[in-house]
Amino acid sequence: MMTGLFILGVVILNLIADPLDIYRVVKVDGFNSYKTTYGSYTRLAKPVQIERNQYQRIALGSSRTEIGIPAYGTAWDEKGESGFNAALNGATIDTLAAMLYHSTQVAPVKSVVISTDFFMFNGYSKQKYSYPELLYKSDDWLDGLVRYLDGSMLTLFSSSITKASIRTLRKQKEMDNKYHEWGQQNNQREIKKNAALGYQARFKHFENGSVRNSWTPCRDNRFRYEDAHGHNTLRVLEEMLRWAASHDVEVHLFISPVHARLLETLDANGFWLSFEQWKRDLTLLVEQINKEAGAKIELWDFTGYNRYTTESLPTDSSYMKWYLDSSHYTDTVGKIILNTLFSKQQVSDGFGVKLTNGIIDEHLQSIRQTKIAYRAENREQFNEIKSRTKKYLVERQKRGKRCQ
Repeated sequence: MMTGLFILGVVILNLIADPLDIYRVVKVDGFNSYKTTYGSYTRLAKPVQIERNQYQRIALGSSRTEIGIPAYGTAWDEKGESGFNAALNGATIDTLAAMLYHSTQVAPVKSVVISTDFFMFNGYSKQKYSYPELLYKSDDWLDGLVRYLDGSMLTLFSSSITKASIRTLRKQKEMDNKYHEWGQQNNQREIKKNAALGYQARFKHFENGSVRNSWTPCRDNRFRYEDAHGHNTLRVLEEMLRWAASHDVEVHLFISPVHARLLETLDANGFWLSFEQWKRDLTLLVEQINKEAGAKIELWDFTGYNRYTTESLPTDSSYMKWYLDSSHYTDTVGKIILNTLFSKQQVSDGFGVKLTNGIIDEHLQSIRQTKIAYRAENREQFNEIKSRTKKYLVERQKRGKRCQ
């Protein structure tokens, strides 16, 4: 009897507190409206949320997308009433594929925005989805029931979620408001947090992390689409795009606009030529699929050296407008990206270029030229980045993964 009452109490607590914003039985300011622990469980929460809420539009990508792409308030809204940011922190192309296949089979998704990042495509960084039991496998009613029961067990009965519920009820201050209900991180909180931590420190944190293991975990600084076991990231993307085309899902693909400092770090790491070739390969792949599958997929590049990506770091207590750190842009930039993708009204300085085989080489050459100009004005910054990058390259040569 006591055991049954205890289990019932746990279920009620998790249902009411709803730390993953799944059930939405009650949502009261000062009680449970801020989902304090949601960020630790996005790979658990988001597949379930998509199936329960039947979204028409989804955004896929890494934390850059999760922070920077809003589900509402742009020209993208015209593609469907309900939108959701299904991006996941640290996601590689494998995770994006898993989310795409799941979302388009459990919800009426018709428009997908996919943000691609260079780090996602290293074949030696293969990523398995953390909760495969929550992902769509077939349209058999039994599969749906099992998926529902698994989701219920994980979100209502587990000890970790019970702890998350207690933490949610105890932490309801303004800085605990980490996520919006449409899956995007709260930019106002992130701006305040990063400014308080110091932009210099935050920028260096992501630059160092990229050199340490984000671009490659390999000791020999290897970047390849395919690993020794035949896992090929470019083929994963190809399968995603062909799937979308065959299921009448409109796809808009873009390359994230990281800050110029991270581009300088990438160059110091020795990956600039690989970065350019990756863009060429994406462009060729998209045009090939459009031709063979009759699709209308667009690929846009927002990287480079422009008035957004070269934003200076404040020397006082002011906030940055376009960037949170060298890796993540604000949703002010995200709105510009979405309006460019869906209204085709590019901003005056040419931020965002639609890539085709006919213009790719000219586009890459243009970025090289602006890189030279930027570096000439920031030579001391590049020397510091180069010195720091060398340090972490040496560290990875000693402790990194032995890639076969």
